[in-house]
Amino acid sequence: MCVFRLRLLMKPIIVFALCSSLLLQACMPIAIGGAVTTAQVIHDRRSTGTVIDDKTLELNIASKIRSYPRFAENSHVNVNVYDGLVLLTGEVINQQIKREIGAMVAQQKGLGVQHLANYLLIGPRSTLSNRSYDVKLATKAKAVLMDVNIAGFDPTRVKVVAEHASIFLMGIVTEQESRAVVDVVRRVEGAGQVITLFTISN
Repeated sequence: MCVFRLRLLMKPIIVFALCSSLLLQACMPIAIGGAVTTAQVIHDRRSTGTVIDDKTLELNIASKIRSYPRFAENSHVNVNVYDGLVLLTGEVINQQIKREIGAMVAQQKGLGVQHLANYLLIGPRSTLSNRSYDVKLATKAKAVLMDVNIAGFDPTRVKVVAEHASIFLMGIVTEQESRAVVDVVRRVEGAGQVITLFTISN
């Protein structure tokens, strides 16, 4: 199990909506491709601006990968971003493509990339059956987060990604929360390796 312990990084953000500071702190529905919701912003330990930045960066990187035929051909790449940490999962045809995609992402530091976790596997693209299994596994992992019995813990603050039965955990959590989350997730039936990419807060 590998653990990323990252310092919290907050950067000035240009928010695309014109809202008062009261609205920003209270209940502001946000939609970037329909993926960021009011509830997510309210419960998240990231600032509103960072939530928006992460989703924008996620979409931009995915778009860049799709725009290169040699990347898209015979590859299946998933991009997830949390607090500037970019997680790449999926499959690529060879090691060279994996390196090139990683290098391309690393060059996006000016757009908010703080760290890169390149977990792309070398091999054929996963089947629909494989992906369906991973979706179900991620759903089960999210469900067991409700079993974490720590005052103030919010399961929605943990982002769960499943790929080839490995479960990746992202989010801003305390040391205690991190240990508790890993403890319940690794008991999920069918789960393989549990990889934590948490930002540890005090």
